[in-house]
Amino acid sequence: LADSAQEKFEEHYDKFMKCLKLIIENTILPHLLILRGKTIECVSLIGLAVGKD
Repeated sequence: LADSAQEKFEEHYDKFMKCLKLIIENTILPHLLILRGKTIECVSLIGLAVGKD
C-alpha cells in the first residue's frame, strides 16, 4: 500500500506507524512473535517506500 501510494501515503504515515508501534510494544507472548515479526517487516517496508523525509 505504502509503496503504491508513495508520497500520497505520507499523510497517513503517522496513523499507521502509531498502530504498528502499539502492536510491536504489546506482542510479547510467544504465540504472538510471528505477528510481531511481520509488523516489524511492515514498518521496514513503509520506511523504504516513504523514505527518510
